[in-house]
Amino acid sequence: MLAKLPKLVGSMREGVKRIRDISTSLRTFSRADSDRPIACNIHDGIDSTILILKHRLKASETHPEIQVIKEYGEIPLVECFAGQLNQVFMNILANAIDALEESNIGRSFEEIKANPNCIRIITQISDDKQKNNY
Repeated sequence: MLAKLPKLVGSMREGVKRIRDISTSLRTFSRADSDRPIACNIHDGIDSTILILKHRLKASETHPEIQVIKEYGEIPLVECFAGQLNQVFMNILANAIDALEESNIGRSFEEIKANPNCIRIITQISDDKQKNNY
């Protein structure tokens, strides 16, 4: 029994870390919007959304893990309503996961593993660097 104690403590630490990460992500995701836009790091919003949807990305008995590849560029803070923007990220990522799950219908686990499901997220400043004010 005493030999299992270090493993148990390690598992408890990992569980606490996961809870802390989820709590931080939920706080980031659900920021109460003010009555005006605020400067936000959109990478934080994307990361919190990915963590919230992590359960849908994990492997199951029918499909391997859906990989998320992040290629974040150097971008400035964005003036926005953070909660609304995070909801947009949630909808886009959930739709991407839904589309991958639908594309897997009729494919075996091995077929999917040979050509794995992947979501690629790229952020960058556009080449023309124009700012549109609408």
